[in-house]
Amino acid sequence: PFHELCVWDVTLGLEGARVIADGLAHNTSLTRLYLERNALGDAGVAIIAEALRTNATLEGLLISENDLGVDGVRALCEALQHNTTVNW
Repeated sequence: PFHELCVWDVTLGLEGARVIADGLAHNTSLTRLYLERNALGDAGVAIIAEALRTNATLEGLLISENDLGVDGVRALCEALQHNTTVNW
């Protein structure tokens, strides 16, 4: 199993966010996820945030430069209130 996934600057968009979220929902080994510059926007981050609520393996998440607004930040913050493993 792998522990780190770097997906930078590939414009994942909503469909990519759904794929990442599905992976996080079933993840048992990934501890670090790097998603910088992927045009996720608020909707994409909200999809990933929902998966973070129940993921118990991920420790680090970098999600900068994804056109986040208030709604995306709110979704991420709410999800991280339920997640006890992400610490950066």
